[in-house]
Amino acid sequence: MTGSGKYFSNGFDTQFIRSNITVTSALQKRVELVMSRILKLPLLTISLINGHCTAAGAVLSLCTDFRIMAEKGLFFTPAVKLGIVYSQGLIEVVKSKVSDPHLLRDILLLSRRYSSEDLLRLNLIHSRVCSIDEGFNEIDRIIQTNTGFVGSSLGEVRARMHKQAIEALESDVNSDMWWSKL
Repeated sequence: MTGSGKYFSNGFDTQFIRSNITVTSALQKRVELVMSRILKLPLLTISLINGHCTAAGAVLSLCTDFRIMAEKGLFFTPAVKLGIVYSQGLIEVVKSKVSDPHLLRDILLLSRRYSSEDLLRLNLIHSRVCSIDEGFNEIDRIIQTNTGFVGSSLGEVRARMHKQAIEALESDVNSDMWWSKL
């Protein structure tokens, strides 16, 4: 997956949410189910992060196995600064990819902004590229290097790796993300 322009994804459209607060829980649940499906796919997944990757968009990128990011991209999760709370499912996705408790704190609580250089050093992205064309070349390289990794066993291992995140994302509970605080 990739975005366009200087944005990969800014997550939920806060203007839409402010105007449509009654449908927000259903919208959130649908996004969480998409994340769950990505985590269980029976093939390797790759995000080409062409620019800013924030909020639920940042979490969505973490659902993939490989992340390639443009040099000028930024990654951050501003929920606490906005007065909202990420659902347990979104938190579990981040926890499934970030094992360092200090980094987890900085991402989820302090809304720290990370450059692609920071993310490469922290092993949250696979590579850093100057252009989208370089990104697509890197995707081709990853695919060529990892041919044959597809099928039900891969999907099952991916599902087991991310079991807690998937269970939280698929929970029937529509968690209160405090959207009304926006």
